[in-house]
Amino acid sequence: TLVTGCVEERSAGNEAASTAMSGEANRPQTSVEGSLFVTLESAATAAESGRKVLAELCAVRSGFDPEAGSPDALAALLRDVLTDGDLADEEIAAVSISATRLTERETEIAAVEVVFGMMAIIDVGEQLGNGGSAHNALQLTALLNALAPGALGLVVARERHGNISALVVRKAAS
Repeated sequence: TLVTGCVEERSAGNEAASTAMSGEANRPQTSVEGSLFVTLESAATAAESGRKVLAELCAVRSGFDPEAGSPDALAALLRDVLTDGDLADEEIAAVSISATRLTERETEIAAVEVVFGMMAIIDVGEQLGNGGSAHNALQLTALLNALAPGALGLVVARERHGNISALVVRKAAS
């Protein structure tokens, strides 16, 4: 069993720093405060302990994009994570993107459209703001809330220095 958590405090300082780092001074960044934790364990361990399974982790892939601005490497990684999970693109019901900056958001959406065409995109950055260290957990939570039981969803993460990753989850049937 692995328990992982994250917390982010909303403050004027965080918002000012995020806006300055974004290079988008005319579009101030909004921060969100949050605290979440996720337990990763086998279904059998969860059942033995009386815990409800929220989702099954189907595939995970991480990589690095040396260009850090093109959708190509992220699109390739999205194809790879589908291959790793023995999944077809049409099986994915929704995608949760991570970018909170406009140019990064456009790159993520472009990569998703290359692989999946037009589809449901969950944008936590647009809905809530920049969750900082809690952002990716907020992405997963928003995706699980949007998926029907048994449906597959994809969480995409792209960091401005070139780190990229994706994971596919299947929402628990009950």
